[in-house]
Amino acid sequence: MSATYAGAKGKAADFGQKSASTAARPALRPLSAEEQAKVAMKKAFVEEHLPEVVPVVKDLYNAGLIDGWRSVAEVRLLNKGDGDGTE
Repeated sequence: MSATYAGAKGKAADFGQKSASTAARPALRPLSAEEQAKVAMKKAFVEEHLPEVVPVVKDLYNAGLIDGWRSVAEVRLLNKGDGDGTE
């Protein structure tokens, strides 16, 4: 018997994971007006300065790993000389 990748040649392994579209998500706590504003500011900042991150956030959400933009805790743009080691 020869071992094959994922246990069966040409088939992906099934880890029992469901995508967000098929998995039931628990109800989220409603955000306050202040929290909604902070989430909106972070999203707008990412869309303006780091647009390549938007699909990553979407993929994480679709995989059920985050609850959307509310899960983005901090966004910071580092420039040369900001003490981040890029000097």
